[in-house]
Amino acid sequence: MDISQTLGRVGCSGSVCAAPVTGGSAVEHSADDLVTPASVLKIQVALAALESIATGRLEGSGRVLLAGNCRTPGPVGVSLMADDVEISVRDLVPLMMTISDNVATDALIDQIGLPTINDLTSALGLERTRITSDLMTMLDDMAREAGFADYPALARFTPDGSPEMSSDVIRQRLAATSALDPTRARVPPLGRRSACCSRSGPTRRQRRRRVSSSAAS
Repeated sequence: MDISQTLGRVGCSGSVCAAPVTGGSAVEHSADDLVTPASVLKIQVALAALESIATGRLEGSGRVLLAGNCRTPGPVGVSLMADDVEISVRDLVPLMMTISDNVATDALIDQIGLPTINDLTSALGLERTRITSDLMTMLDDMAREAGFADYPALARFTPDGSPEMSSDVIRQRLAATSALDPTRARVPPLGRRSACCSRSGPTRRQRRRRVSSSAAS
């Protein structure tokens, strides 16, 4: 039975590509279809971070303060912490790659910049693979398309029993958002810095500020 038949039996569609690291034939199914990669994008972020540190464009030992009042939602790690967290730039990478920490991911995207990440991805031959925003911006955009002011407003929402705002309706709206449809994604041009956040108030970089190594406890 091939992959498409297996997916069809459980009522799913999907894309698959598995290839030996040392070379050889890949197992593929719809491998060239555009998809929303979810946390797979963290591999791109990690590669760009490590290259930036290796080439001196980013100071690996530089300190980053992850403010307690500015947290990208997530089920693990820093997202669950109440207080400010101070950490080095390079230590954000294993935090992101081992437990898929969303706060660490957005902090690295902020430090590196989307153009640098996407330029590296393009240089590796992945011309159609782009990160279009950080995770918090993506969640806010999805919430707005679903009819909420931002993601925190969506997270606080409790269905009131009306058919117009039932749990099923909200799930359908979220499933139809542009973040989950790569054909509608706003793709940033290569080599140009893209705005990751359009909300009012302090910028993400102001809220997630760098602090000097000498100030570290």
